[in-house]
Amino acid sequence: MIDFKQPERRQSTRIKFEEGVQVINATLEDGNSYSTLTKAVNLSDRGMMVLLPKRLQMASKSIFIFSIPGTHRTRITTEVRVVWVVPSEKEGFFNTGVQFIALEPLKATAINTFLYGRLHMNDGKSDPDNKMPVL
Repeated sequence: MIDFKQPERRQSTRIKFEEGVQVINATLEDGNSYSTLTKAVNLSDRGMMVLLPKRLQMASKSIFIFSIPGTHRTRITTEVRVVWVVPSEKEGFFNTGVQFIALEPLKATAINTFLYGRLHMNDGKSDPDNKMPVL
């Protein structure tokens, strides 16, 4: 019997991450430019999921700005690539997965340190409530 299931797309552990995100110069499906403020849903060392009221074009690039909580909030500004978009359970919105592109080493370290701390607070488990794929 042939197994037609898709392979697991998630390559990194993700955690719930409900922080504000500034989206700059994203490309909508119709090709128009789009900028907005939104909230992240989850975060991994490779990318994040955000909830948007508009559908972004697959493989398009934009700039995301967000902060990592902690004693010294680390502001992250990075280019991202849209890797998946699915309608959200919240009508009229889209869950959008993005991959970080060329994240600066110090910023990547800040994200990894934050993720490590959160995982240890959760007994080493990623967030079981969020079933969306993360990079």
